[in-house]
Amino acid sequence: MVESDIVETAELELFLGRNFVVSNHSTPLYSTESVRQKVETDSRPMKHGADFLAHTLIDTLIDNVLPTIDQMSDVAQDIEEETIHNPQPPTLEAILKLKRSTLRVHRVMAPQREVMNRLSRGEFPIIRAEAQIYYRDVYDHLVRIEDMNQTIRDGADNALATYLSSVANRQNETMKVLSIVAAIFLPLTLVAGIYGMNFEHMPELKWEWAYFAVLGFMGIVIISVIWWFWARSWLAWGRKKSVWVRPFAVSPEKLVGYIGRMAKHPRKNKQ
Repeated sequence: MVESDIVETAELELFLGRNFVVSNHSTPLYSTESVRQKVETDSRPMKHGADFLAHTLIDTLIDNVLPTIDQMSDVAQDIEEETIHNPQPPTLEAILKLKRSTLRVHRVMAPQREVMNRLSRGEFPIIRAEAQIYYRDVYDHLVRIEDMNQTIRDGADNALATYLSSVANRQNETMKVLSIVAAIFLPLTLVAGIYGMNFEHMPELKWEWAYFAVLGFMGIVIISVIWWFWARSWLAWGRKKSVWVRPFAVSPEKLVGYIGRMAKHPRKNKQ
């Protein structure tokens, strides 16, 4: 089994006749190898006719798809956790690869579902009535795979939206910090620029406490701006974080079969 970042697919060509089944594939497949070993061991897949042998090949092939879907589901959960806690550029790449994998699975499975549906409805006389129910079972497996694949694809879309939202929020936080720093230093730059001019007739330059007065004024400006940002909730320093997530709980008295509820109405329960 070869590891790959994106799901790889292989093509299996199947020709079914009344007394023969021909399969052709250019890539080694576990499913066909498994059926071949069964035929060589006790020839059970061939005892009931060509339609049952074709069903065995198709069913084994579809069953080997389910582990891939389960693995994709695990990868989707890991990506979702990573997107929420630590969104990074590699996370975006993993999301896009997962979306490409789900799209590739959909392109392969969607046409096969229609084929299995037609084979299970008796449209072709080559499929006997006693074999149609088995093809219906394969069709149900295909529907299940499509539903699981669609769920994974929806999860990838949600993860992508969450990633973009997280990146945007992070950029907004960065811009807010830069805006706060700029807002604090702009008035200080103005004061420093005014008293940095080389004019001779500036009365404040002759004051004994002018330097300390300017420094004190700058300190007051810094404290006032920080307090103003904190009052407008731009800064969360020192604020108590509110926990708004609450666990879901249902009162036991509302549940059918609750022991306490049954004890309150013994007569009604006896009836």
